[in-house]
Amino acid sequence: MKSNSVKIIPSKIIALLILSIIISSCSNKNYSSISNSDLSNIKVPVVFASDFVKALYKTRIQIYGNELTGVTLIKKTDSTYRVVSMSEMGLKYFDFEFSDNSNREPKVHYIMKPLDKKLLVNMFLRDFDFLFHSPRPKATIKSKSDNITEIIDGKIIYRLTNEGVISHISKSRCLLKDKELVNLSTNYKSNPDSILFDHGKVNYQLIEITK
Repeated sequence: MKSNSVKIIPSKIIALLILSIIISSCSNKNYSSISNSDLSNIKVPVVFASDFVKALYKTRIQIYGNELTGVTLIKKTDSTYRVVSMSEMGLKYFDFEFSDNSNREPKVHYIMKPLDKKLLVNMFLRDFDFLFHSPRPKATIKSKSDNITEIIDGKIIYRLTNEGVISHISKSRCLLKDKELVNLSTNYKSNPDSILFDHGKVNYQLIEITK
């Protein structure tokens, strides 16, 4: 009598199948098929418009239970953005410079000693860098089922308002909930009215001081 043999699937193949399912679910989670194209043929959204010159923001920085308040000046030159934050009395917290060329590293002109920690400095530089560089032209634009449009640039997600303005910048965490990095609000002028970076125990908020 001929016995039935059970074919054993190698563990490596099973692992690859599971990985492909995870990748597929991550790349398509919560998205509809309404729109799925790149940015090559449309106007790439920006946080600060090309005609932006400068803006002054009331600032609150909270770091592990400590709070700093003051103002932050964001100013554009021909090819760079300068971000200077200080107290109401003029005590400087930090002074950063960002090139409009995304291939150039930002510069730290100054940072006060209590903030001069590698983790904090990298966090500041990364967060502000998001504001001055647009999604790459080969990023993918998708529509979600609730009519929200998002631009997917690697692991970074840019959410757009109905007017095509960037309102949120998040980081995809695949099967976990996306981590919001920047929350923006604007009246559709050349710069945001408010900017919020929230990392839990470290967060900082900028609210524009109107003239």
